[in-house]
Amino acid sequence: MKSKMKAYLMILILVFIWADETYQSKFFSVNQEFVTNERAFYKARSGLMGHRLSSTVKYETDNWLILSYAKYIDFLQVRTN
Repeated sequence: MKSKMKAYLMILILVFIWADETYQSKFFSVNQEFVTNERAFYKARSGLMGHRLSSTVKYETDNWLILSYAKYIDFLQVRTN
């Protein structure tokens, strides 16, 4: 007798990325020594840095296992004002 197993699984994960002032300053602050006409002084603040969305899809039968994974990361939420 042959089994006719089929299974589907889908997982979605949404993460909000929060960073403190120290972490954000390492990447986004412009200290006075680096100020130019095109680049103004800027002190980064703590806050929402971005978000991440990932998904996993799994399809399984007796003979096959098919997996799919996708991840989207958006750091455009960084405050620049």
